[in-house]
Amino acid sequence: MTRLNSRLSKEGITKIKSLIDEATINPKTGIPAISLSITNSAGQNLLSYANGVNGAESTEKVTTDSLLWIASCTKLVTTIAVLQLVEQGKLDLDNADQLEEILPELKSLPIVSLDDGDDGLKLRPKKNRITLRNLLTHTSGLAYNFLNEPLAKYSLFFGIPVDIPRSEKEIFLPLIFEPGTSWFYGPGMDAAGVVVERTTRMKLGQYFEENIFKPLDITATFEPDLKSSKNIPHMSYRDQKTNELNIVTNPAIDAIFKRGGKDFFHSGGAGLFSTPQQYSKVLTVLINDGICPISGSKILEKETVKSMYVNQLPHLPNYGRLRMVSFSDLTTTISELAPQPGSPPQGWGLSFFMPIEPLGTGRSTLSGSWSGISNCFYFFDKENGVSMVLGSQVLPFIDERVLGLFIQLELTLFEHLEKN
Repeated sequence: MTRLNSRLSKEGITKIKSLIDEATINPKTGIPAISLSITNSAGQNLLSYANGVNGAESTEKVTTDSLLWIASCTKLVTTIAVLQLVEQGKLDLDNADQLEEILPELKSLPIVSLDDGDDGLKLRPKKNRITLRNLLTHTSGLAYNFLNEPLAKYSLFFGIPVDIPRSEKEIFLPLIFEPGTSWFYGPGMDAAGVVVERTTRMKLGQYFEENIFKPLDITATFEPDLKSSKNIPHMSYRDQKTNELNIVTNPAIDAIFKRGGKDFFHSGGAGLFSTPQQYSKVLTVLINDGICPISGSKILEKETVKSMYVNQLPHLPNYGRLRMVSFSDLTTTISELAPQPGSPPQGWGLSFFMPIEPLGTGRSTLSGSWSGISNCFYFFDKENGVSMVLGSQVLPFIDERVLGLFIQLELTLFEHLEKN
């Protein structure tokens, strides 16, 4: 492969920094802090920049080394781990027998729905079986209970937190549809992380460290120690009526220090802490055919990476236009998870949104993107040889100011991207 050595013009760097500076002027009404990394396919950091303070009520400055809870950005790393084990012949994406041996919890999961008659719930047995591919593509029927009314009701009745799963038992709730027939965002990647742990007999964080993070020289962890936790900005929550932000307790930090130790759950769907600059090294591998351009370490085979760009949902071209009503303060109600002007068909790779038609920002169709509930966003573009990671620590998801800034930065990046 001929590596595209993209560059960002000086004018582009200045404009991007200015946009971030403007967005973070007022930590109470704007965005408390933003950390950004833009990297090319040669692994060169075109821009690493951070501005703002460590929370809505803080005066301490954030830096590019500030450790962020990257939430669902974790899912891509878990996918890479799964695909490594597929390459080794230890896992099969489409073998339901194998998956049920590893995760017997999946065998008898019922399907839950509202009972129109008495405002209750009804359960029925599933007919289809779940595969590992279903888990990686959000087509298993597993769903986040804070985004689904029947699951929220079920969880409240049984005393299960309406929240991101913090234990294995909180993953395996009833399904909301027959496996393979629809798409809904959920903890399938948490289940995939458990598959990695049971297959390798390693904690997920240990597997990541030995097989992904060390080869890529990445700083990332499920369990920040007391020293590094002081470098994590506070989570800020925006009041949806006043638009003002206030510091709230970081739910992931709380979980870490209340449930730390060998039994602490490593969430393959939302548990990692890292920085945009460190996380960008993962994205560089995916625009460089599975190889780290700096160390030369091979993380995935070229054909495996190629398979990640294949649309897994050609039969569901409108999956991202599904309205998701929020039943917690983690997120706002989402009218469209992946809105696109003109309503073109949408694609989903392993495990990211991928455009079937150009987006209009400059990003190509040979690209992937996703986000984290803490309002972290990323994209990588193989054709243009560039990736961008934006990190913030703001709830609820989707914050219009952070998402709006991400779109502005993407437009500015491609306007000032120089290819050679």
